[in-house]
Amino acid sequence: MREIASLFPGGGSAVFAVLAQVLWLLQIALIIHVYRTGRPYWWILGLLMAPLLGGLAYFFIELLPGLKSPRGFFYALKPKKWRIADPREELAESETVVNRISLAEQLYDAGEIKEAHEVAAGCLKGVFKNDPRTMVDVARYSLALADYSGAYAL
Repeated sequence: MREIASLFPGGGSAVFAVLAQVLWLLQIALIIHVYRTGRPYWWILGLLMAPLLGGLAYFFIELLPGLKSPRGFFYALKPKKWRIADPREELAESETVVNRISLAEQLYDAGEIKEAHEVAAGCLKGVFKNDPRTMVDVARYSLALADYSGAYAL
């Protein structure tokens, strides 16, 4: 370690000490994340045995795909207006049940429950009139509006 530290002009022992502490805290945070999210516990063993390599593997295999998903970390940074505008544009381009339900979910998350119910209720026609998944979504919005008889009918 001293040989590597001698390569730095002012002595790198302080730099390595800080880096080691940061990596240790990151390792503990990843172990807590494994435990709290219910991922396989062998990740903990990998993080303990090879902290740097295990941490990188855990990040790229388990965490990165979740960050890229539509409901990942970066998605939460988007303003609510933009999160509603995207599905609204998709629905204008192609009026499908999937696009309607997607818009209704975004409206519901933004607190616009009545509009979410109206958008989702538009799905209950044609082939999807008796579709169980669509009926559950519409019933959920009916319950949120305290329309218990409507939700029970669905």
